[in-house]
Amino acid sequence: MEYMGEKSIEMMKETRRQTAQTLEGGNPPKNDLPQSAKKGVAVIDGKTIEFVEKSLLGNKIKIRLPQNFKKMSPETAALKYPFQRRPDLIYSNESFSVNITFKHSQNPLKETDIDIFKDAMIQILKKTHPTAPWLEDGVKEINGKKIGCVDSLYPFLDIKIYSLMFFTELENKALLCSFNCTEEEMADWRPVAVREIMESLIIGPENLEGVSP
Repeated sequence: MEYMGEKSIEMMKETRRQTAQTLEGGNPPKNDLPQSAKKGVAVIDGKTIEFVEKSLLGNKIKIRLPQNFKKMSPETAALKYPFQRRPDLIYSNESFSVNITFKHSQNPLKETDIDIFKDAMIQILKKTHPTAPWLEDGVKEINGKKIGCVDSLYPFLDIKIYSLMFFTELENKALLCSFNCTEEEMADWRPVAVREIMESLIIGPENLEGVSP
């Protein structure tokens, strides 16, 4: 997927200035887990899954991931993501039906432009999957950082894939993260992906002491 560069973001800014309609704010995907649900633990398909904090991308970010997920090998990643701009890191369950990806792109991005970047991502995704059901999108502050997110369900071969994409600024470049699973797994995983994964994201090495690599 081609992401928006600096010129494209400036074009989106100009479009916003010329029209009265914006998508700013929006409705971010909800954390639908009960308030009593214990953080760091989730029950998926009758199995208890523990989440552990990890430092990634050279200790630049911290995030919770399922303890039993493994880092995908470069060989498997080349088969599963056969395009040049594949993610830098991919964590998957044993069957590869649930994946969490990270890419620190070269696209310039300021934190003040997260809303604009979100709108640009929506345009790209809708062009790529014009008939796909659209779920939610929005921008929210998480652990002191402005995070944009896009929630969608799109067709892939003979199945549908649920995708939660979330992104922010890291070192003045776009950090792109995503969670995806099959439609059948969506009901269990969607609220967990929001609370345990997206809402645990912390940017900055000063916050990473004592975190497992």
